[in-house]
Amino acid sequence: NYGQVIPWGDQLSAREPGKWYSIEQRLKLNTPGLDDGILEAWINGYKVFSKHDLNVRSVEKLKIEKIWFNFYFGGTSKPKHDFNLFIDNIVIASTYIGPYFIEQ
Repeated sequence: NYGQVIPWGDQLSAREPGKWYSIEQRLKLNTPGLDDGILEAWINGYKVFSKHDLNVRSVEKLKIEKIWFNFYFGGTSKPKHDFNLFIDNIVIASTYIGPYFIEQ
């Protein structure tokens, strides 16, 4: 009813608590009528997901207008404990930016 779940399914997509990660995603809308849309994801510069046959629109007028962040704990019940998520250096761009690293 509400779209399709597309898990990354890569071992690099498992995150360790207490560490910072550079997470990048790319979405290229499909040409209306064709299955040529692209969804890709990188973690710390390593590609962990690539799908090149998406069909997410059927009309040219549908464009990317907003970015919406949702974070889910998983499942349908509430988490048993509070958890924290820190987000920094959000960039939205029309060309590749690359990962941002700070020497530690």
